[in-house]
Amino acid sequence: MEKICTAIGVSYDVLHSDIGKSSDFSVNEYTFVPKARASVSAGDGFTAIEDGVESRLYAFRTDWLRKIAGSTNNLLLVDVVGDSMERVLHDGDSILVDRSRNKISDGKIYVVSYGDETYVKHLYNRPDGRVSIESENRAVYRPHVANIKDIRIHARVIWGARVF
Repeated sequence: MEKICTAIGVSYDVLHSDIGKSSDFSVNEYTFVPKARASVSAGDGFTAIEDGVESRLYAFRTDWLRKIAGSTNNLLLVDVVGDSMERVLHDGDSILVDRSRNKISDGKIYVVSYGDETYVKHLYNRPDGRVSIESENRAVYRPHVANIKDIRIHARVIWGARVF
């Protein structure tokens, strides 16, 4: 064990001490966020975000969530499937979305339904009053232009995680 600690630069004594076992820890410092059973498409679109949530909750520090989301009341974790947002989001990534943010801020990433399909895409307001729905992977996926009344913005993506 001491050789492993030396190799990774962690003191053996610190590893076996009471550091990190503080009684100051409080579950009240965390917000528990549900994860959607459904995934969102970074591709050709499918399934809706309202298909329910897993029974397991995921813990995030409340102070951190307030910095990135403002409120912790409308957050949801969702898995991404597909390659249309590659360079930013990859197949298998998990994203944290804020369901209270449904007004377009140009270039931000949203979970949006268009027609019968649900996607994760960049949204842009156009001068003609319509919305451009764009993938990151523009070499493969062309932008769509839609009337604002024909789309439903479910949430804005505020954070993502990837397993390497």
